[in-house]
This record gives sequence, structure tokens and C-alpha cells, in this order.
Amino acid sequence: MKYEIYQLKEDTMEQVKLRFMASDQAAALGGIHRENYQRIYIGEAKAGTDIQRALDSIYTTFNVHRPKEFTGHSLSVSDVVHLGDEWWYCDPYGWKKLDGEEWGQILRHYTKAEWRKIPESYKGRWEASPYNLERVKRGELPAEYIGKRTTIVNDEHRGTVLITEGAHFVIDD
Repeated sequence: MKYEIYQLKEDTMEQVKLRFMASDQAAALGGIHRENYQRIYIGEAKAGTDIQRALDSIYTTFNVHRPKEFTGHSLSVSDVVHLGDEWWYCDPYGWKKLDGEEWGQILRHYTKAEWRKIPESYKGRWEASPYNLERVKRGELPAEYIGKRTTIVNDEHRGTVLITEGAHFVIDD
């Protein structure tokens, strides 16, 4: 089973503040948002292993037997593991499964009429530019964002943020 390890970027003070923070504390500060993380490792878990054992094995590997090509810090609180189709947050006393809302997904539902009212200057699209494709390779931008629409919104916890269709908002029929 494939897994990916995500660790917080350190581009903003918000990201730095969330490092090594328990999930309930992070939620109180506005949540655990995918755009604050970057993928730092891709691996393969032992086939036939249940989720809990796989997570525990990954934790041990990245704290005791870290692979040479691993460039992140030891797997720790606030890191996220994508295992199979599920997302897991490393909490102080175990793993917390993240749902779409906690992982910063589908924050808003727009009707087509509401979408048309948003000024065009607030809208954009993740283009398949060399810069964005390089960001995908580095794990800084999810590959599924390429080609998706974006818009700018004001979030009560995070201020002005860029959100992406399918990950943060949907346009209902």
C-alpha cells in the first residue's frame, strides 16, 4: 500500500505556529489545511498490513531507521500521513483520521449564480506552467490542483486565502 508523508511548510508564521501542535489545538487556531503542508516522502507499506500497524511501522521507520533519501525531520506531532485513501494526523498519543472538513477540503458550496457574482479579478486557474509542475514534483502543490479553478476568499481564521475547486469549494448545479 502506497503512503506519503506530509510536513508543515515554514513559509508563514501560521505554518510555524502549527508545527508539533496537537490536532485539537490546531483546530482551535483555524484547522489543519493541506496548503500548509508539503509532501516530503513517498513509500510503500508492507502488503496486507492493517492501517494501525502500517502507521506504527511508518512512525518507527522515520524515527529510528530513517531512509537516506528522507530529508524531513523525524515523524512527529502535526505531520500527516496519506495511507491508501485515508489521511492521518500524528497526534501526541496516536493517530487521528482526518475527514475532508478537517483536512481543509470543501469549505464552501457555490451555486452557479453565486460563482458568477464573484469578480473575475478574484478568479484564476492552476495552470500547467513549468513553475507549477515543479511545485508538484517537490510536493508543494497537489497534482490534482492543475487545471482547477481558484478564487480568493476572506477566511475568519486565516485572512485572505486562495481556495481551489474540488479541494476547498464546489460549484453546485
